[in-house]
Amino acid sequence: MNNSIFSFRKSIAIRIQAMVVLLAGHSLWGQAPPEVPFTPELVQKAEAGDPESQYRLSRCYVLGNQGVAEDLKESTKWHIKAAEQGHLEAEFTLGAHYFAGLGVAKDLLQAGKWMNLAVKGGHPKAPGVLKVIESGMTPDQKVQARQLAADFKPTPSAGAAGTPLKKWTSADGRTITADLVRVEGEFVILKREDGQVFQVPLAKLSPESQAAAKNAAK
Repeated sequence: MNNSIFSFRKSIAIRIQAMVVLLAGHSLWGQAPPEVPFTPELVQKAEAGDPESQYRLSRCYVLGNQGVAEDLKESTKWHIKAAEQGHLEAEFTLGAHYFAGLGVAKDLLQAGKWMNLAVKGGHPKAPGVLKVIESGMTPDQKVQARQLAADFKPTPSAGAAGTPLKKWTSADGRTITADLVRVEGEFVILKREDGQVFQVPLAKLSPESQAAAKNAAK
């Protein structure tokens, strides 16, 4: 097969693979978050610096079916804002954006940086995606990407503050110390001390932690 044709087909396959990652929307514990319609309130919260709203807004622009037209550049802009505050899902999907050049120039170093951060944050899908990204990198590029991830410091917005740190327990006994940002439907939005923001299905928490989250939301 002609090398140029092979390269073109490989490029298309990579873009499709990355889009599947973006549309899957896997959460930290393996359940996709509910989509939020594009509304003025969502935009207002995102512009005020709320990382979860920034991530949800970026999803609206990726999907193009939540009351707004698909716009990968706008999606990437909001992914960056959320990821820079340590939002785990945003880090994961931003890595996919950079890997496939979706809404941004393809950049393997940035893809590796954000996917390494997603791995560090515990995203269940990140290790496998990172292997794919690193398969196209030189040894020096892998080292550089890991160093970029190591040097990264989240910069949470003042508008994203939550309640004091407390311990949360999952249904299977795992614990994490984090702020409660808010309860949104059947999900709890938490923020760790290092600035990582993530969501957990209420059903995945222990009965005690579920009750604490619901009481705090009242």
